[in-house]
Amino acid sequence: MPATTEKPAHALPALALLLLAAALLLLPGIPQDARDRVYAATHRDLRTGNRSRPIDTVIVLGNAGSEADNRLRAKLCGGSLWIDHLAEALGADLVSHAHAYAVRSQVISARGRTERVISPIADGSVQPIHAQAHAVARAAQAAPPHATLYVLVADPTAGANSTGAQVAALAAAANDLILHAGARRFLAIDAPTAARDGAARAGVSMALAERLINDPRVEVAAYDSASFLRRMQRDFYKYGLRYPDHACVHGRYRPCARPDRFFWCDHAHVGSKAHFFMADDIVQSHLMASLGAL
Repeated sequence: MPATTEKPAHALPALALLLLAAALLLLPGIPQDARDRVYAATHRDLRTGNRSRPIDTVIVLGNAGSEADNRLRAKLCGGSLWIDHLAEALGADLVSHAHAYAVRSQVISARGRTERVISPIADGSVQPIHAQAHAVARAAQAAPPHATLYVLVADPTAGANSTGAQVAALAAAANDLILHAGARRFLAIDAPTAARDGAARAGVSMALAERLINDPRVEVAAYDSASFLRRMQRDFYKYGLRYPDHACVHGRYRPCARPDRFFWCDHAHVGSKAHFFMADDIVQSHLMASLGAL
């Protein structure tokens, strides 16, 4: 009687899993370059530059909207901020002085707000921009100028008067850093909260950049986050999202199980995936020369 060859018991389940995986890859609707595996590896793929202009430290100041914390301290539905991703992609240390509701010269109480702000001051108040600038200036004395990126964040959703005060204060702080700390590299950006209603106040980052000292030794890049995020929301399927208009968080709770499928974290703040891809867009548009192979 001829011998029979028995297949291992695990062979059929393994084959079934392979067929299922192949079928999922062929599903229409989400392009291949938007699947989660690419989302997770984007920074690695971006590191194709020659690192001719490395950045070792990223220093942030300004009004970060309400990104300093998120309701229930969930930090954008479980993800990191765009500035965290940016520093990670650059392989740089991150020092952030930017906090929510920071304006030119006022100290605003953070107590009783719907969204709990992590305060840099022990009494629950928010540090004004001019105080941030003093702290940054002290640290900047020891920072190598060409390997340090200063990020200036303005929140255009705060209202016309407040936005103007932010821009003036940030420009003054940046010019002091140029004159007294030798700062050379700047990125001016509007906070991602502008994605909701920033259209009426477009150009904040450019207005901020134009106020800096005109010096050929100083490099200033302006990034319009609202423009990118509106484009991402419109083409949500390209980024592996399923819900471009509905928020993950409703009221005081977090009902969604997959926040990475939502463009919005809550009614006012974009979610973790939007922050990730915004950071990559900043890198691709302004900072490729600062990347190097892993």
